Amino acid sequence: MKKRLLQATLAIVVSGALMALVLSFVDAEVAWARVRAADPGWLAAALGVSFVVLWVRGARFAALTTKATVRQVTAAVAAQNFLLRIMPLRVGELSLPYLLHRTAGEPAGHSVVSLVLVRLIDLWLLLVSGAVAIGIWFGGGGLERNLALGAGVLVLTGLLVGFRRWMALGLRVAAWAARRTGLDRVALVQKGLAKMLDAVSESARLRRGQVVALGGWSLAIGALQYLLFYALLRVFGLDLHATQVVVGASAAQIAGALPVATVGSVGTHETGWVVGLTWVGVSTADAALTGVGTQVITLAFAAAFAAPAWWLLRRRAHL
Repeated sequence: MKKRLLQATLAIVVSGALMALVLSFVDAEVAWARVRAADPGWLAAALGVSFVVLWVRGARFAALTTKATVRQVTAAVAAQNFLLRIMPLRVGELSLPYLLHRTAGEPAGHSVVSLVLVRLIDLWLLLVSGAVAIGIWFGGGGLERNLALGAGVLVLTGLLVGFRRWMALGLRVAAWAARRTGLDRVALVQKGLAKMLDAVSESARLRRGQVVALGGWSLAIGALQYLLFYALLRVFGLDLHATQVVVGASAAQIAGALPVATVGSVGTHETGWVVGLTWVGVSTADAALTGVGTQVITLAFAAAFAAPAWWLLRRRAHL
């Protein structure tokens, strides 16, 4: 109990510190004027795109499930997305396997392995699109800036090509560490590692249809996410070049995906957003304002989608 309280406190402190840093670049009066002048048409468009993103995410993960329907998966993804935004250290990710197991009898180990796979694909696409956008924006001068991204793409490509092999190796290392530290005596840890190892060893190669679905839906999600952030920027009166949007949004999403001790992506999203947009020429004040604005609006969208999703899930299981 004390450990969890300490982790929660640390997450609040880190998120608060990062938010304080970002807000230090925002003029309160200017920000309030920009909020009052927000374009409701673009806000409605952003809500519509966000809803489509949710359904596409559901369809993609449903391509990997063995029992759950697209409707059940989409509802679980909606709930997961909200919990992911408010819980520390990305532990909200685990709500998806839990909800699918409770509502559809989906094997939890299989769902965890599938979740790792789709997150690797998402990160790979973010790095690739970010590197391309940086190369376009900076021209030949972007080569040095792309070295780290290029290395990341190569590493992730290797992980995806040999996904089952690397996943099995990682789990064996985790099991060894659990034995060395005594964690294997904890029933939950022992059971979880065993199920994950079984899921990896028993999983067959993805069928061609699953590979096509994963690739197609993932590309659609990536494109829609950038469209969503463009619409959100327009809400605040900014009309940026497509490459600027891709660099800023990629930086924000990569930062938000890091397992940092924060409350969801609060603080990391805004920091990554400011770094990415200022890098491609947006003023620090505009980057900070829109970074906070996109966080608040997308969190509100996530909450709005999670409420009916939770009601639907409760009809399927006692939650």
